Amino acid sequence: MPNAHVPAVGRAMSALNRRGFLRGAAAALPASGLALTPVLAQAALSAENPELLALAPELDAAERAFAAADARKREARAAYEALAPDVPDELVFSRDDHRLFCGEREVDVEGRCLYRGREGMSRTIATVRNLEIEVQDYGPRSKAGRTARRRLKIARQFEAAKAKAFEASGFEQADRDRIKAAGALERVAARIGDAEVRTFTGLGIKARAMIAVSKADEINRIRAAFLWGVPLAEAVSAMA
Repeated sequence: MPNAHVPAVGRAMSALNRRGFLRGAAAALPASGLALTPVLAQAALSAENPELLALAPELDAAERAFAAADARKREARAAYEALAPDVPDELVFSRDDHRLFCGEREVDVEGRCLYRGREGMSRTIATVRNLEIEVQDYGPRSKAGRTARRRLKIARQFEAAKAKAFEASGFEQADRDRIKAAGALERVAARIGDAEVRTFTGLGIKARAMIAVSKADEINRIRAAFLWGVPLAEAVSAMA
């Protein structure tokens, strides 16, 4: 009874992706006594939500665009770090400096606090903004006043060199391009997340979207996993 094998083939079909189905069905279906035709193959593939299938190429393009933008940002950051001067020792706060002066935590090119050494300690740095106030607060003949005036000159030179390195690196534009590409990727992923899924092929598309978004959200990957992982888990549960 050749038709006795049809239900088994139907149940297995949802677990095959497009490529796997087209590659394997030619051998599987004749063995069951059925002849494979293009119409049958297309009918099996059309079981997935066409809206979801149409979004897969958009996801591919968004992933490629984001990967290129992310690489450009990394290159720009490396260029900045190679060009930017080290913080002069004169501007690094000692323990006593905290009693008399105001400073700011040392940060990287993206404004994130830097932690150095085995202890992972951050450093406080004297800045032009604070020193300009302090030269007014302390008299020119006081020890604090002389220190503030000496540091202000050094800080101006240091921050000017940093600004020049920042501009030369192209980091600002590269950062904007990455943010734009990440936003475009998230918008495609959101549409994929909202689309109905009918087969395991669709689940694979949703999983790829979640992984792509988690890579794009470099600030908080846990948030990305939660936002996109729960809908994916719900889709898997619905098909179980």
